[in-house]
Amino acid sequence: MKNRFRVFLLLLLGFSANLFAQKEEFNIAYLKHQTLLKGPTIYFEAMENRGTKDFVRINERLQELVDERTKAGSDKPSSNRLVYGGLFEKATEKESAAVVISGYYQAKSGSDRDEIALQETGNNIGSPIPYFEWRTTNNANLLVMITFTYADGSMKQDSLWIEESSVQRAGKKLLSVKTLEESVAKQFKNAYEHHFNFIDVERRWLDFPSVKVKDKALKTEYKEAKDLIKSYKIIELGRLYKKLYEAENTDEAAIGLGLCYEILGNYPAAAELFEGRSDFHIKTRIRKEMALYDYLVEIGAKINLTTF
Repeated sequence: MKNRFRVFLLLLLGFSANLFAQKEEFNIAYLKHQTLLKGPTIYFEAMENRGTKDFVRINERLQELVDERTKAGSDKPSSNRLVYGGLFEKATEKESAAVVISGYYQAKSGSDRDEIALQETGNNIGSPIPYFEWRTTNNANLLVMITFTYADGSMKQDSLWIEESSVQRAGKKLLSVKTLEESVAKQFKNAYEHHFNFIDVERRWLDFPSVKVKDKALKTEYKEAKDLIKSYKIIELGRLYKKLYEAENTDEAAIGLGLCYEILGNYPAAAELFEGRSDFHIKTRIRKEMALYDYLVEIGAKINLTTF
């Protein structure tokens, strides 16, 4: 009976030194597509309005998109420091900028009333009888020409044409000019995000493996790991896993430390720790994340990497 109790006690002690594999959901960033933003500094020059109306917030929206890529990094302990750390900076003058964003737009809307020639259809005897009907057409359209000028003098351009119209006819409601303007404005709001928000972020579940801890001094600290994961205190968690990795040098500790680096955007450090230890899912993720990192280096973006 005593021997059985001793075996049970030993199993209990071994169990307490391990953390069950913990799964939580985190933001994972990938390269969505290429961007026309090249270099570390950006200058936005207000675009000229060559239209008759200004029902679309062109300059305000483009300025917002520039601000999103030049704002200071987030102080949140679980944020991706590579993505949200200010990839570019605002240039004080366009002569010193790596890329200058400029261009013009035409925003027009109104209502036209035209006489339409129609003719009867059916099994009438003789030739169809023509008749005329007045129809009102409401419309709103937007043309945007945006230019990216680089420090070496080269340029790239992109254009956007959005048109909405509504015709008054039997059985169909005529949409107002204001409604059409609002539709055009809504479409424009998301139109240029691919140039500025070229990083795609998705929520993925990540598995933190259990780690067998031999060092008595680390056992108490390791008990806090589960709460750190659930509360998204990744910097504190990373420091803990670094201690575990340096003390125990196990694959599980390396994976845990690598996951912390991955969440915070230090993909090179994560890839090094995952090398030879990771499964198919991690290898697939880190391959896509390293493609983002390499691209940011290529275009001269400001790299912000977290280290423990």
